[in-house]
Amino acid sequence: MNSTQQMAMLREFVDNTIPKVFKQLEHLLKKNNNGQSYFVHDKVKSSMPLTMYNLTDCSLSMFIPKPSFPEFTLFHLVNSFLVITPSALKEFHLMEAWLTRMSEREGIKKYLSSGRQLEMINGSSSGQKPLA
Repeated sequence: MNSTQQMAMLREFVDNTIPKVFKQLEHLLKKNNNGQSYFVHDKVKSSMPLTMYNLTDCSLSMFIPKPSFPEFTLFHLVNSFLVITPSALKEFHLMEAWLTRMSEREGIKKYLSSGRQLEMINGSSSGQKPLA
């Protein structure tokens, strides 16, 4: 495959696949707390009757919404997409707000400011150049 074909495939991915995936993700996010929290946390906690919790032995912090483990992987994936197409979330306001919530978490904030994110994309410190 030559570089022209590769660029055409990448353009197809940016123009068609990424928006389709973001639309589906936004739909899923909206199903949990109308998109104002995380993808699954509120549903997991609210699906268990309060009587299942021994409130004397647990911390109230378990009731504070926080992202599920897969959301950290999704965060990295979405961020990688935004490197090649920075405007990808312009039509997906709930996803944009979710990304902001995730970005404000202490560990992620440190990761983003460290510069390691670009090293993770394409295995090079310069990362992928934006396409759109």
